[in-house]
Amino acid sequence: MLDKCHETVKAADKYITDRKAHEFIRQNKLCPPPKGHWTMTFSKVFTTEDLPKSFFGPLQSNEYWLTFSFSDGKDKKLGCARLWIDVCKYHLQDKQQKCLRDPNAFKNFINDISSQVTQIRQRTSSS
Repeated sequence: MLDKCHETVKAADKYITDRKAHEFIRQNKLCPPPKGHWTMTFSKVFTTEDLPKSFFGPLQSNEYWLTFSFSDGKDKKLGCARLWIDVCKYHLQDKQQKCLRDPNAFKNFINDISSQVTQIRQRTSSS
């Protein structure tokens, strides 16, 4: 797993044009150590209303950055993760498997996370 993490960081490096980001990647160990128990909790799960309207504008076609930050539950920030989301749909009969982009996919993804969190909150508050 750790090897995969290092490979991913190396692969991502070639797409980064920002000098400060390059330095950060070089100076910091982004992959967790191989031993130990790691947990991550969401300090805030956001809804579509929490995000600026410009957030939904595509960067290229239907690709988006999604940023999560993690805390230890006592408001001490542990780190931040950015996920690149590129959503495609495919026709099963298409031999080339051409990517068909869904303009609503990202909004649906956020709504899905939000509704799941609401259900979990309702379950924990009623028990």
